Amino acid sequence: MTSLIYNTGTVSVSAGSAIVTGNLTGWAVALVTGGLFSCGGISIPILSVESDTSLTLAYPWTGVDATGAAYAIARDTSEATRAAWTNDRLATIIQRLSLVGIHPDGSGTIAERDALDPVPAVGYLWLYAEAGHDLSIYRKTASGWDGPFDVRGATGPVDTDTASALGIHVANKANPHEVTAAQVGAATPGKAIALSMVFGG
Repeated sequence: MTSLIYNTGTVSVSAGSAIVTGNLTGWAVALVTGGLFSCGGISIPILSVESDTSLTLAYPWTGVDATGAAYAIARDTSEATRAAWTNDRLATIIQRLSLVGIHPDGSGTIAERDALDPVPAVGYLWLYAEAGHDLSIYRKTASGWDGPFDVRGATGPVDTDTASALGIHVANKANPHEVTAAQVGAATPGKAIALSMVFGG
């Protein structure tokens, strides 16, 4: 729920001045465009917001000087309420869209998936997780299920260069830390650096 009160940070204001300076405030970012500024028991409407840390009151401050003081802005008297509500909803949507990875709606065997009642809506994701089988994902479509989509990629090639160099290293009983430049050079550049570090080359 959107809060109608904004009170992040502290403020400084001087008697007779309409300028309020904020510290660790975020008025512009929070879309405060007006409302009622309150501090020390006095409330004055906001004329304008110049930045995250500066705003102008509708008339000069009638209270005493204040530095690093607590405050509150009631946004329900300004168009900022509607803007803040929209901003909060957009932030929630962006957060949900930026989740890392895929979160399926359900998981289990194919038999369990096909027995779902009621039938899931289009877009429903099912994680196939059954003993003895690779994980995979299915997506519900209007005509059935799309998939399986593999969770892991294809198996990469065998690392023969490094395996060969390690074999030579282990077999060299006279000097187990000796690896020739040719042996290290047979590996790819990244592997050669790692082998050099391991074998002291």
